Amino acid sequence: YDHGLMATQWLRTKGNSIEGGTSEIQLNIIAKRILGLGKE
Repeated sequence: YDHGLMATQWLRTKGNSIEGGTSEIQLNIIAKRILGLGKE
Protein backbone atom coordinates (compact mmCIF):
# COMPACT_ATOMS: atom_id res chain seq x y z
CA TYR A 1 0.00 0.00 0.00
CA ASP A 2 1.25 3.47 -0.87
CA HIS A 3 1.83 5.22 2.47
CA GLY A 4 1.97 8.62 0.77
CA LEU A 5 -1.51 8.10 -0.63
CA MET A 6 -2.78 6.91 2.73
CA ALA A 7 -1.36 10.00 4.46
CA THR A 8 -2.89 12.29 1.84
CA GLN A 9 -6.30 10.69 2.22
CA TRP A 10 -6.13 10.95 6.00
CA LEU A 11 -5.16 14.62 5.84
CA ARG A 12 -8.03 15.37 3.44
CA THR A 13 -10.70 13.87 5.71
CA LYS A 14 -10.87 16.93 7.96
CA GLY A 15 -10.89 19.31 5.00
CA ASN A 16 -13.68 17.37 3.35
CA SER A 17 -15.76 17.62 6.51
CA ILE A 18 -15.21 21.37 6.74
CA GLU A 19 -15.87 21.92 3.04
CA GLY A 20 -19.15 20.05 3.17
CA GLY A 21 -20.29 21.55 6.45
CA THR A 22 -20.38 19.82 9.77
CA SER A 23 -22.30 16.60 10.12
CA GLU A 24 -24.63 18.22 12.63
CA ILE A 25 -25.58 21.01 10.22
CA GLN A 26 -26.18 18.50 7.45
CA LEU A 27 -28.41 16.43 9.73
CA ASN A 28 -30.36 19.56 10.70
CA ILE A 29 -30.92 20.38 7.03
CA ILE A 30 -32.20 16.86 6.40
CA ALA A 31 -34.49 17.05 9.43
CA LYS A 32 -35.96 20.39 8.39
CA ARG A 33 -36.22 20.02 4.63
CA ILE A 34 -36.89 16.35 4.09
CA LEU A 35 -38.53 15.15 7.29
CA GLY A 36 -40.34 18.41 8.07
CA LEU A 37 -39.07 18.50 11.65
CA GLY A 38 -38.48 21.72 13.54
CA LYS A 39 -41.39 23.59 11.97
CA GLU A 40 -43.58 25.47 14.39
